[in-house]
Amino acid sequence: MARDRLTETSIVKLAPNDAAALFVARAGGEGLNADEELVLANWLRKNMTHRREYENAERVWKTFVNISGDEIQAAMRAHAATERPKRMITWKTMTVTAVIVVLASLATFLFITRGQSAQNVTVVPYTTLRTQMKQEKLPDGSELDLDADSIVVGRFGLIGRRVELQRGRALFEVAPDRSKPFVVTAGDRSIIAVGTKFDVNLLRGALIVTLLEGRVVVESKQGDPPFVLEPGQQFVERIGKAEIRALGAAAKSATEWPAGVAAFEDQPLSEVVQVMNRYTLDEIVIPEPAVNWLRVSGQFKSADAAGFAAQIAAAHNLDVVRSGRQIELKLKAG
Repeated sequence: MARDRLTETSIVKLAPNDAAALFVARAGGEGLNADEELVLANWLRKNMTHRREYENAERVWKTFVNISGDEIQAAMRAHAATERPKRMITWKTMTVTAVIVVLASLATFLFITRGQSAQNVTVVPYTTLRTQMKQEKLPDGSELDLDADSIVVGRFGLIGRRVELQRGRALFEVAPDRSKPFVVTAGDRSIIAVGTKFDVNLLRGALIVTLLEGRVVVESKQGDPPFVLEPGQQFVERIGKAEIRALGAAAKSATEWPAGVAAFEDQPLSEVVQVMNRYTLDEIVIPEPAVNWLRVSGQFKSADAAGFAAQIAAAHNLDVVRSGRQIELKLKAG
């Protein structure tokens, strides 16, 4: 069967996220021909939103490919079996629908049988794009709040409960089960809990774990001595150095991002900007290395990038330079 060609006429009819999903699916499957490569290049060049949607779609597609090709195929077969079309649809419609199901990751369950033990494992991938947050119930009864621009992949079965935070931040409220510890991996660390509530924030160059209830153990893949957190404490690892900080009642404020409040406690501006950039299509940029290390404490409205930039500029005597969606924080000239 001849496939539908991707043309500028057909692509312009799609929403940016649907078009991005279609381009990524075609590129990751049978590949783009020369004409389609040109259509993609022109589409990306037209609009910053197109580039962002394509990068998000490509990132999530790679995440699912990394899980396992067999698992993805199983999910597609299950989806096709439970939602058979009642009308004739094109390959393009099928691809967009399938990829949106994958990219949205709305509690997609993949049932895999491995080895002689015939043990069922449920793989649950969740992802959010920029500006999007999500609340989910995990297969074991635990609850997940997923921050914007984040990826989590959970694996649940008879042997235990394991969740990998691949990007961004997640707030977990763990269902008690002493026979199966709840393990979250983020970077080179594993956070182990039984029945507790904690927040894990993975940043470039840093990992922050904030404990609200119960108790968690933070272990290292290198075999270093573990850290044990009590409620109100925060584990911070930055540039290879790890410590525990006592936040007390402020721990609750540090985890109020689901309500639209971004709170920071003596953090480098470079980390703070990473977090703030999750919530809007505006992009805060720091062109000068010295500005990255300015310290920030306080609470900010997460969806207001311009307001945040103005507050930081006033507090640290910086200039704010805006160009389209980009907001630069720079040292004052002279």
